[in-house]
Amino acid sequence: ARADMPVSFTLPSDYWTSVSISKQDIERLTALLFEHEQPMTDAELLTAWIEEQIRAEREAAMRKQQAGSKIYMPKEQYQVGDELVFPALEWKKGMVRAVRAGLNPAVGEFDVITVEFDLNERREFAARLAEHKLNQPLDSLFGQDDSLSPASVLEKYGEELQRKLATALEKDGSLVRVAGRWFPRSLLTDINVGHLNLAEAILEEAGGQPLPASTLLQQLGFGEAPTPMMEFSLNYALYSDARFDEVGPVGEVLWCLRRLEPEDVREVPAPLRYTP
Repeated sequence: ARADMPVSFTLPSDYWTSVSISKQDIERLTALLFEHEQPMTDAELLTAWIEEQIRAEREAAMRKQQAGSKIYMPKEQYQVGDELVFPALEWKKGMVRAVRAGLNPAVGEFDVITVEFDLNERREFAARLAEHKLNQPLDSLFGQDDSLSPASVLEKYGEELQRKLATALEKDGSLVRVAGRWFPRSLLTDINVGHLNLAEAILEEAGGQPLPASTLLQQLGFGEAPTPMMEFSLNYALYSDARFDEVGPVGEVLWCLRRLEPEDVREVPAPLRYTP
């Protein structure tokens, strides 16, 4: 068999339209956020979830195909009686019937194993051979199709999967979302009423000029270089307080006092009010 022959593995055609978000999925994403210690966007979390789904399905397929046998890799050492499975041979299974020393001075010391398959078919393979194309991660043996490509999955099903993921995360409640980014609720920096009152005074002094969370944090005494975690925590607290209005363009969070905004910003102008 060619060393680069792909192993047959695909997902059902309706996999990405019928898949559900489990509690375990949310726990894995939460652990990822704990590890990174900074908020992640909808797209970043969705990509991480898709990649984990593909990895888990591949692993399950390998376990099913392997079914108790050792996976053949040329670098390993084998003994008579070992049951092997060969991913590059469509997961054929066989038993080692003989082991002898290999003869090739250019390669160095290695073994040659004789493997018996069904119907008394016998073939020889190398073992204890450090350099060989088949000594690669098993994932790379799988052929690729669109259902196994995160980029293709995002392109075809991203919008639907994003809604499904957001619904599951909001229902779970362990993560909070601010301006399209998620973070564990338990890691939020404590922003109390006193901080919010000071933020109101700072924005009032700014005279209606919108300010980012980083500037507010500096003036609140959180240091000259607030962490993304601190900025997220303040943004979350400000979103929850009716005194403050987020007025930044897409991708940028800026804060202003609602009462300092022009009336037509606070209230929908009469010509724009829609009555069905």
